[in-house]
Amino acid sequence: MINAAECPICYEIPSSQNNPEIELCNNQHTACTNCARKLANQAIAQGIDPRCMMCRAPVTVSNILVNPIDTALHRLREEPSNPNYWAQLGLTLGTDEHVIFQGKAYSKQRCFNKAAKLSA
Repeated sequence: MINAAECPICYEIPSSQNNPEIELCNNQHTACTNCARKLANQAIAQGIDPRCMMCRAPVTVSNILVNPIDTALHRLREEPSNPNYWAQLGLTLGTDEHVIFQGKAYSKQRCFNKAAKLSA
């Protein structure tokens, strides 16, 4: 039987400093941050919305993803060809081979590939 303090994925007790517990869904199911990120990133890599492994409710991706641009690219699949939606997400196309997000440049090709993968 799983102890309520254990991560339901790896069965380790989350550490408040190195690997804190994080809420996965609106039903207050939790997992350690490392497992939650793996869960979300694996689903996104497969082009599906991450789901809580306990109740299948949508996972709150913005709280889990390691890189904030992943959240923007994940949301981009809602309206991938709408330039106004890009701006709402904080994404700007640079004049060279970069996408600007929160003042940082990212490879344009890598962002397009990831956005296309997420929208498939």
